[in-house]
Amino acid sequence: MIGVDRLTAHAEGEWDEFLRSRPDGLFGHSTAYRNLLVTALGCEPEYLVAREGGEIRGVLPVMWSTDAGGRICNSLPYHGSPGGPVCADTRAHQALIDAWDERAADPGTLASTLIENPFSSPGGREPLHELTDERISQFTVLPRGGGEEEVSALISSEARFNVRRAARKGVSIEHDNEALRDVHRIHEEVMAANSAPAKSRRFFEAIPSELRPGEDYDVWVARVAGEVAAALLVIRFNGVSEYFTSGTRAEFRSHDPHPALVFTALVHETRGGQRIWNWGGTRPGMAGVFHFKRKWGSRERPYRYFVHINDQSLRESRPEKLLARFPNFYVLPFSALASGLF
Repeated sequence: MIGVDRLTAHAEGEWDEFLRSRPDGLFGHSTAYRNLLVTALGCEPEYLVAREGGEIRGVLPVMWSTDAGGRICNSLPYHGSPGGPVCADTRAHQALIDAWDERAADPGTLASTLIENPFSSPGGREPLHELTDERISQFTVLPRGGGEEEVSALISSEARFNVRRAARKGVSIEHDNEALRDVHRIHEEVMAANSAPAKSRRFFEAIPSELRPGEDYDVWVARVAGEVAAALLVIRFNGVSEYFTSGTRAEFRSHDPHPALVFTALVHETRGGQRIWNWGGTRPGMAGVFHFKRKWGSRERPYRYFVHINDQSLRESRPEKLLARFPNFYVLPFSALASGLF
């Protein structure tokens, strides 16, 4: 019989070992990412473990955000991090979805969102929901035992041209795991220019306490005439390299430093034996983003946000009010608001 309990401190290593035994175990499911989220967001974790005979058969990460009016749960929050169950069998999946549904249906839960794991096999019962939102996962399958030639063969002629142009314009690439501040600084600049929220400084400052440089993450910096032009953070877990944060300073875009960064990192991850480069999710309709990722040999797979609302007054809110009440958590699709605002 399968039972579901909360993860305890002494079993955290077992949790991560289980994830590494599954092809769909992602960095977002790991205890390191949990710790980063708690540090950055101040949220409350409730990580659920399905066991049979003492052996882990499935896991489900859950995060809670609370204000004076109630609480919501996500699996997972923070810029659309996929969550959902990672399981060894359908019975464990069922048990974890039952546990999720119990929490989602509780009157004290204002709203709940479970983000589907795009790397999990389809099947099994869907969680309690009446609304959905959709994203497209984009990822590149890395050539086994390859290097520059194999990566060059994987990407488009446009991407290869951009890499060569960066070299002609004097772009140099450095591996610098002390440059997390540069990553965050440029990330903030890029997000501000696009009127979008940035990942917090606290999150980046906590990375060295949770992850090992050179093993769990690497930072790549592009320079032009000695000045930092662009930066890229890659985080790896279970053979998957996460294209986690990148950005180019506006005054250096004409130098094409970003393609040079990506190519260098792709070659490095390929030589290191990683199996997948995960570009993350993209909203339908973002043609420019799709085009960029496709240049690098990406494949696509749709996945959904399953949303359940208990407090219907949330639909009367304005987007900015929801963002202020539950920062960095997903509450509901803005298209479902009474105002119809997107």
